[in-house]
Amino acid sequence: MAASHSKLWYLEQVDLLKGLDGEHLQRVADHTVASTAHKDQYIWFPEQPSNVIFF
Repeated sequence: MAASHSKLWYLEQVDLLKGLDGEHLQRVADHTVASTAHKDQYIWFPEQPSNVIFF
C-alpha cells in the first residue's frame, strides 16, 4: 500500500462500498487488513476454501 493514501481512501475507491456513509466505511476500515500484492503473486487459490474478500 502506498504511503500517500490511507486504507480509508482505498476503501472509498471500491464501487461496492460507495453507498456507505462515513461511519460505516470507518467501521469497515477498522475491521480490514491492508497489504500489497506484487504482480503475478497469488493471493488466492481456487481450490482452497476462503473466509475473506479481496478488493
